[in-house]
Amino acid sequence: RALAREPERVVPRVHLGRYLLASDDPAGAEAALDAALDRNPASADALGALGVAQARRGDRLEAARSWRQALRFDPAQPEARAGLERLGAW
Repeated sequence: RALAREPERVVPRVHLGRYLLASDDPAGAEAALDAALDRNPASADALGALGVAQARRGDRLEAARSWRQALRFDPAQPEARAGLERLGAW
């Protein structure tokens, strides 16, 4: 509903991306998160969740890039910190 009311908002797209991740749909999550980043390329939360989606589909290099970018915008972004720790790339 939030997307229908305000299609330009970033936060509902990030929530949709996380929902799709929880529903085991990393490709759908990546599409929703890319749409969020089209609207706000500096969204650390979208970048953190995007890294999770990329890692789930096996693209560790892109995941690490997304997580590092997220940390540039928010050094405390939890998905990015945890993801890089799991990759040993922190």
